[in-house]
Parts: sequence; C-alpha cells; structure tokens
Amino acid sequence: MYPDTYGEFRVLQGDGYAGTIIEVVFAPGVPGPPSYKQMYSVVDDVKRVKIAPTIEGGVLEQGFKSYNTRLDVKEEGNLDACIMIGTIEYVLEDKSAIPLVKSCIEGLYDIMQAVADYVIKHHTNSNTNAYTN
Repeated sequence: MYPDTYGEFRVLQGDGYAGTIIEVVFAPGVPGPPSYKQMYSVVDDVKRVKIAPTIEGGVLEQGFKSYNTRLDVKEEGNLDACIMIGTIEYVLEDKSAIPLVKSCIEGLYDIMQAVADYVIKHHTNSNTNAYTN
C-alpha cells in the first residue's frame, strides 16, 4: 500500500480495539519525522466508528498540538454499498504548520482508498458480511 510513502505499519500493543497502539513508519526519503504512533480510543463495530489520536511523532513534531482521525462507515441503500467518512480534528501550536494540513488530508484519503480497494477485492458475499484475507 503506497510503498513510496509508507514503509511499515506495526501493532505495538492491543488487539485492534480501543487501547491498541499502532506505529506508522514512513518510507525512506519521505520528509519529516520517520514515524508516528496512534492509539485507538474508540473502535465501535456497531456504530462503525474508529477514532485514533496521534500520541507521538509525525505532525506532533511539526507544529500540531493535537491530531485526531475519525473514520465512520455508513450503510448506503443496500448491503453492497457504503460511504466512508474521514474526519481530521487538529489544533495547531504553530501557524507555520498550516501547509501540512493538505498533506494530512491526502494521507487520510490514501488510507481510505486502500481500505476500499481491499474490501472490494476481498468481498465474498454481502449476505454474510464475510471478508477473506
């Protein structure tokens, strides 16, 4: 998934639900800090919501005071369609970080696109909601 941007995704702690800490390591040559860590604060399978504040590295080292991503999945009409909504909430510590906001949006879009591509590729049967690896 985007090997020119992302080098590795590591689960440092947890099982994928609230409390899980992941580290995203950027590919060599990507400007800025080499990685960042997020902790999943909310993972709700019923509401189809994931909220993950950045807790270390990344934009926190580049003028952001806080940075949270939220992903919501909404049903759309039938079992074979949905809408994924990505939200970024941030507080800037330094106004010189404003240009980074665009790259943050692009990064979230890339991840959402990768998830959509994966689901489409591995979708087996809408009646069972089953996906394969």
